[in-house]
Amino acid sequence: MKKVFSPKEKAEVALAALRENQTIAQISSTYEVHPTQTSAWKKKVKENLPEIFSDKRDKENQNQEKTVDELHRIIGQRDAELVWLKKNYLRLDHHKKIKLVERDHPDFSLARQTELLGISRTSLYYKPVPTSEKELEIMNLIDKIYLKYPYFDARRIKKELKREHKVQANKKCISRLLKKMGLEAIYPKPNLARSDIQNKIYPYLLRNLTIDHPDQFWGTDITYIRLVHGFCYLTAVMDWFSRRVISWQLSNTLEIDFFLENLKRALKINIPEIFNSNQCSHFTSLQHTDMLNV
Repeated sequence: MKKVFSPKEKAEVALAALRENQTIAQISSTYEVHPTQTSAWKKKVKENLPEIFSDKRDKENQNQEKTVDELHRIIGQRDAELVWLKKNYLRLDHHKKIKLVERDHPDFSLARQTELLGISRTSLYYKPVPTSEKELEIMNLIDKIYLKYPYFDARRIKKELKREHKVQANKKCISRLLKKMGLEAIYPKPNLARSDIQNKIYPYLLRNLTIDHPDQFWGTDITYIRLVHGFCYLTAVMDWFSRRVISWQLSNTLEIDFFLENLKRALKINIPEIFNSNQCSHFTSLQHTDMLNV
């Protein structure tokens, strides 16, 4: 039966042959190895000895360091990309963020996806409730009262509804409907210059300015239009010198998309020297101001 030698036994035979204290025949007899095999092991060890003293380990360490450096570079790049993505996600409105959620994603749960997008998980299951006929009736009455008394707040509108129209509605309901219609009582307010810290407010450039040519100054604003079955919102961009309406857009909601679409249409026609708007969140949002910072 052929004897099987372990790596350690092979090394002992090869080292004994390298010492040359005995002949190959004697070594082969001592270890019960064929002389040809002993010579082959001796040759193999002699050929591979230089590798023990080579810089192989140094090269391996250098390769490991390069690998670690590359991994750090990739991680840093990924971090920068995530910051960039997060910054751009903030510019998306709530409905667009919801559309990005993949309900059957194999790796990310709904809770993790909503956390990354900065939205509430419960908002995934929200279904908009249409405005009831009763609310539409109250909104129409509120609109009439507001046109007659634009300085009335929710409390005074409540009294007017009850006195003139025999309609019962609590203050909380009226406040909610006023907000939905984009209406607010007109009266002097403190801290008018205070702005939302989340959006950058640009300086007012029209003070002591003479407007004497087209496309020097454009202005934009929003208003609402009462319809038979509800309300719609109108936004327009106008050239102040010629009084020409550059572009306009209608929407049945106050989502920012229709503001942006209207601005895009206007900027395709020309680019003004100065663009003015009020300080509402739509006009001071990053999506809106970035389109003008060209």
